[in-house]
Amino acid sequence: MTFARRSGNPLPPELGVEAGHWLLRLSDDQADSSDLNMRNEAFLDWLSTSPQHLRAFMETYETYQRIGVLGRRDRCQIDDLLRNRDADVIRIYGKEAPRTEPPTSQRLSQSRHWRALAALVAVATLATLVWTSSLLSAESCSTRVGEQRTCKLEDGSIVYLNTNSVLKVDFSRASRKVELVRGEALFAVEHDTVRPFVVTSKNTSVRAIGTQFNVRSRADGTDVTVVEGVVQVTDDQAHSKRIAAGDTVRVTLEKIAENSGTSVPDAISWRERRLIFRDASLAEAAAEFNRYNKQQIRVDASVAEDKRLTGIFDADHPRSLIVYAQQFDTLSVEQHGSEWLITQRAGN
Repeated sequence: MTFARRSGNPLPPELGVEAGHWLLRLSDDQADSSDLNMRNEAFLDWLSTSPQHLRAFMETYETYQRIGVLGRRDRCQIDDLLRNRDADVIRIYGKEAPRTEPPTSQRLSQSRHWRALAALVAVATLATLVWTSSLLSAESCSTRVGEQRTCKLEDGSIVYLNTNSVLKVDFSRASRKVELVRGEALFAVEHDTVRPFVVTSKNTSVRAIGTQFNVRSRADGTDVTVVEGVVQVTDDQAHSKRIAAGDTVRVTLEKIAENSGTSVPDAISWRERRLIFRDASLAEAAAEFNRYNKQQIRVDASVAEDKRLTGIFDADHPRSLIVYAQQFDTLSVEQHGSEWLITQRAGN
């Protein structure tokens, strides 16, 4: 197995500690089957809380292997647990998974576990980030409505995939090509001067060497937001534009235009399951909520454009938009099965 270092922002040290405790608990199989089942369920709840929890666990897991703490039996059990439960999927609709932290006072039978934990804390503090290349490698990666997924590519690059998205990967010795078939993804690219990293989406090509950027495929074009570094954006008419960290462009059939209305925090707020609206129409807001939820909201064309909103919403709570619409006497809000319909009241 080869190990790839990941560049980027270090995780909070406390997540590394929590991940270390979970690995120690998972390697303790002395409890009866019912206790083990409860422990496994609690672990998967913790893992699914956010992509950061998943990243912390994967880094910690590989570090344990490198320092020889985990035996082959432990590794097989943990691998099976992750594979069988799709643990790299972060669900973002329905009830949010509770934050379940293992007790720090748990008794451990072997002192080597505590030595390993101390080493892990030091590793997290120094941001020596290592990932396993076996569990999250991918030639393709996809999510359904209401899911987010973290994918580890064979070169060490990380892709954070948003709801209802499909990604295809084509790596060779000379190039790294990724196609965003639909949806949205945040790319954290490993530096490689020999093999450029190219993401295509509709009529858009984004070329990077080592950087972080977000790509969203829309019906009328593609949005590209650079979080860190510099990328080259090219359309199918050979128009090209170089954009740096903090910039966003929208690529349409006609041109590559700066999108001054979108900031980096707004563009990647989906990583925290947040929808940020700034003077958005009800139809625009409903379309965003519909990306993340099976419960759909339709806004009739009769609804006046002056019903606009600015605010931050939870992506998995579409009813909050319904509550907002219900405050207007001029609007009618009705539920039909799993669908909500917002219309203009007669005479208004």
